[in-house]
Parts: sequence; structure tokens; C-alpha cells
Amino acid sequence: MPRYRARYSRWDGSQNHREIDPEEVVDALSDDLLQHGDLQRALRNLSHHGFNGKSGYEMRGLQDMRAGLQRQRRDLLSQHHIDSLYDDLKRRLRDLVKRERSTVEQRLKDANADNPDVPQELRDALRKMAERNKQRLDTLPPDPAAAIQTLRDHEFLDPQAGAEYQELLQMLQGSLLDAFYRDMQERLQNLTPAHLDRVREMTRDLNGMLERRMDGENVDGDYQQFREQYQDVLGPNAPDNLDAFLQQMYGQMQAAQSLLNSLSEEQREGLLDMLGEQLFDAGLQAELRQLAGTLRAMSPFALTGRDYRFYGDEQVNLSQALDILQQLQDIEALDHQLEQARFSGQTGDVDPELAERLLGETALDSLNDIGRLRQTLEEAGLVEHRDGELKLTGRAARAIGQRALADIFADLKTRSSGSHTVQKRGPGVEQSPDTKDYEFGDPFHLDLRQTVMNAVGRSGAGTPVAMQPNDFVVHQTEQLASAVTVLLLDVSRSMPMRGNFVAAKKVALALSTLIRTQFPRDTLYLVGFSGIARPIDQDELPYVNVGDFGRGTNMQGALRIARKLLARHGNADRQVLMVTDGEPSAFYDSLGRVVVEYPPGPTVLFETMREVRQCTKQGITINTFMLEGSGRLKGFVTELARANRGRVLFTSPDRLGRYVLKDFLGGRNRTARRG
Repeated sequence: MPRYRARYSRWDGSQNHREIDPEEVVDALSDDLLQHGDLQRALRNLSHHGFNGKSGYEMRGLQDMRAGLQRQRRDLLSQHHIDSLYDDLKRRLRDLVKRERSTVEQRLKDANADNPDVPQELRDALRKMAERNKQRLDTLPPDPAAAIQTLRDHEFLDPQAGAEYQELLQMLQGSLLDAFYRDMQERLQNLTPAHLDRVREMTRDLNGMLERRMDGENVDGDYQQFREQYQDVLGPNAPDNLDAFLQQMYGQMQAAQSLLNSLSEEQREGLLDMLGEQLFDAGLQAELRQLAGTLRAMSPFALTGRDYRFYGDEQVNLSQALDILQQLQDIEALDHQLEQARFSGQTGDVDPELAERLLGETALDSLNDIGRLRQTLEEAGLVEHRDGELKLTGRAARAIGQRALADIFADLKTRSSGSHTVQKRGPGVEQSPDTKDYEFGDPFHLDLRQTVMNAVGRSGAGTPVAMQPNDFVVHQTEQLASAVTVLLLDVSRSMPMRGNFVAAKKVALALSTLIRTQFPRDTLYLVGFSGIARPIDQDELPYVNVGDFGRGTNMQGALRIARKLLARHGNADRQVLMVTDGEPSAFYDSLGRVVVEYPPGPTVLFETMREVRQCTKQGITINTFMLEGSGRLKGFVTELARANRGRVLFTSPDRLGRYVLKDFLGGRNRTARRG
């Protein structure tokens, strides 16, 4: 025997095999499809709600993803106190000035002290520098923005205070640049003059490229060159094309504006002063000013920003506030993308990187699966385009019927439902091994061997063989059952309103599947009725909608169609199964016009009962399954049962299937005993 070798490894989650089972998808969307008769809508709703397959597969719905985003948004707003950022800036400025003042005063003491170890000239120089710094600190403007600008020329005597000032200045510079370029402050930790020169060059080249684009030039190639040239500033994850880059910049400007909108007027004005143009040299100031104007002119929408109301306790600084606002901006952007996907059924416009960052890998997997739902079903042969619409294939419709049948039989005890006899002998359709001499009128199931032997025995060997009518021998046929059922399906507007419509359609699919698989010689017709009544093709059943049949409940018209259909099968057992939730309220008059009487009047009841009596005269049994039990309705169906000698069962949507199938199968057993 051949020997096999297997290698195992520890489970780390990466081995998860994620595959959509197309039949589970059809099963998951079947109720919605049966309710509304719209496969596209059912697919969109499945994408919205998601589903869990029996195999353990899970597809998160767009609704769940959006709810997760709203939870993140709520957490950010409820956790942080964003008004504190301006106070934080003022505190940091106050602390570093206090530290510098303390050092200056100590230097003055040291300079004035009689210290023979320190030369007088050096003490005089230290005194002069300390007095100059003290004067600058004493005359420092009370406005924080002006104070920051004044300190740019200050030669700090305290090294730590100088470092804190540079850190504060660079944070303000980086925050202002972040209003245009994403994560600039994070990438350029230390904004040295060389870095700022590089940003100025990049902004100058970007302005030139945008000017050419506004003049109608194709600058796609220019952008690729721009992206490569300034990768050290933009980072390795810069957008692949100019449109995406502009969208990113619009988002940055929106986030910066949202930050300002979320502050009080006093704090907003103070922060704007701190972030004024004095942070940069004249060249960079001019380029950024031009870029802001160009972006506002090119933007398809006003860059106004949202107004977020923070109500938390956790204080934040400027960098943290900008990061929080960017997170909120990303949440809003992704939520909008998911909302669009909800209505279009397509996920191609959802940013995968953004989705994975905010919602995780599982959500990204679900988005990918949602995006290929239709393709998966098409490749599996379960949906196809017919007449310009997406439809289930016969295989998929049969799968829904099989599932409905399996669900119903799960509530029934196992019972035999094999071949059945009938009161009347129908045409033979099953060939028997026994043979007989042919007689006029027999089915011509010829036994060729015996027929030829008869001819040869009579006329001798040779060709051609001369045959006569007496030579023919045919197989006998068994007399088998043939039953015809017409299922009348109420599709009036009250059916979905009371939750009965899906259950009724499932019963129709299950009965169709049962007859096709267990009683292939039987015939099933479906007739839908509301204001009008008409036959329904079994392939059409999943798409039947209550709006297709008008207003009212036209039992008369449905029974008339059933009677005409059953008249084609004179040798078969014939029955009508009617599923409804109301009494008749419409009928056809002598001119074929629909007349609606609601509440039901004597005319509609009379016309309906006259059709019932016609069915009774022709030996057609009407078994009625009522999904409503009002007193007036009970009176009508009691009269119907008395006139037809059929059965009436009052049931509910969850029990309808088992009652219909029990009645169908039980009728066969009763027929077999009579036969």
C-alpha cells in the first residue's frame, strides 16, 4: 500500500478557509425574495443584514459595520474634552516662560555676586544677556500667539525651556501642514529649516501641477513623477493618482475646519492666531496660501467641516485633537461609502484600507464577499440574466422548494408517500414485461422481437419481412394513479400585512417540489388571486408580488380558472387547495369586469358560492386553509364547506405548511383505501 506523509502546524488563524456556499446564500435570501418578489432587492438586503451559514461561515452585514462605526464615533465624542487643547497650548507656553524666567533671574544673581573665580568681563556679559532676556520676558505680549511669535528671536538661557519652545513651535507648524498633507507631523518629527524648504518646493510644484490641470492639461504622468520625487515627504503610502490625492487633501482640510468648528469662539480665534502665517517664512506662506485657494476652487463641495460636540472628560492637546478629528473624518467617509454600497449593492467604491483600519480584517473579508455575491451565484449556476433582469435559475428555485419541503417535513412524522391508486382508471403509462396481441385502441408499446418472430413463423425466413396486423404484440400497461391539484394562492395586500405571504409561497414551492419528486405523474397548477385571478407559472412563483393583482379578494375568478384547468384531466382525481386570509371581496361581472365590494356584500358572496357549486357539480373538492379566524369569515367558510363537502382548516403561518402537506398526503391514503 502507498504510504502518505502529512505535516501539521499550530493553528494561528491564518489557516481559516473562507468560502461562500452559494446554496446557503440562496437559502438566506429566500424569505426576502418570496416576500417582495425582487431578487436584486433581496441581494441588497442580504448585504445589508449579513448572514451566518450552517457551515460556520459568517458574512457581516453593512448595517452591522455602520453600527460599529457609530459606536466608535460615540466613544470618541464621549471620551474626550477637546476644548482643553487651547488651554494646553497656553499652559505649555506659560510653563516654558516660567522656566526661562527662573533661569534668567538665577543668572542675574550669579552675575551680581562677588565671585573672584569668574572674570568680571564674563560676569558683565552674563548680566547683560540676562537683563535683555528679562526685559523681553517682562514685555512679552499677553496674547499667546503674539508671545510665541516674539519668542522666535529669543535666545533661551534655559536649555529645557528652549527645547519645549521648539517642540511647541514644531507642533503648531506640523498641525498647520497637516491641514493640507496627511500625517505630515508624524512623518517629519523635527521640522528643521531643511524640511520646511523641502515642503515649500513640494507645495510650489503641486501648485504648478494643479494650475495646469485647471487649464485642461492631462497631468497624470506629472503626478506620478511628483509622487516619486517627494516620497521622502509624502511617505510610501501616498495615493496612486492625483484624484485620490486631492480627495485626501479635501479630507484634511475638512478635518481641520471641523476642529475649529468644534471649539468655542474664543478658543477658535486664539488657535487661528497661533496657527497664523507667521509660523513659516514668506515663501512657504505664499505657497500654502495659493494651495488653499486652489483646493477650494477645485473642490466639488464646500470645505466647511462638521461641527462635533465633545462631552467627555479626557483632556487632549492639539496633536491628539487633530488625530481625533481625522478619525471622525475617516469614520464619516467610510460610513458614507457603506451607505452608498447599501443602495447600489456594489462595494467597489469602499476604501479597503480604511475599512480594514477602522473595522478590522473580518469586515474587509465580508466586504469582499458582498462585492462578489452576484458573481458567486452566477458561477454556481443559481442566478442568471433573463429579459434584462436577474433571476433565479430552475436549480435555485428547486433548492428553495426543497428547503421549504424539508422544513415542513421536519414537523411531520415519517410516512410513506409512494404510488397511489384512484377511483377511476387512468391511461396506462408504465410499461409491463407481460405482453398481449395488439387490439385496436391499445397503447402501441410494441414488443419488436415477438412481433418479428410471429411474422417470420407465418411467412418464413427472408427479407424483407412481411408483416400483418395479427403479427403485432404489445406490452401490457399498468393502470397507475393520476391526480391533479390546483393551489389557489391569495396574493391580496392583507397577506404580507399579516405576515402570511412568505409562508403561503413557501407552501406552494414545497408542494410543487413534493409532487415533482414523489408524484411525477401528478399535475399541479398554481393560481394567484386578488382583484384579478390568473395562473402562475411555477418558475414565476418566487417573483409574484401583491401589487401585480390589484385590490380585493376574487375567489370566484380563482375557482373559475381552477375548474377550467381541471376539466382538462377528466380521468384524474381532482382537487382544489385554497390558501387565503380573508373572505371574498371581488368578482367578475357578466362583462368580465372586476367589481370590488368591501365590506363584502350579498352580490360578491352569491357569485362566489355559485362558482363553488359549479365545482361541486363537477366533482371537484375544495379544501380551504384559512389564515384568519374572524366570526364573519368563519360563517362564510362554513357555508363553503357545506356546499362543497370539502374541509376547512384554520391555521397560522408557521403551521400552514404541515397542514397543507398532511392534507395532500392524507388524501392519497384515503383514495388508496377507496380504490
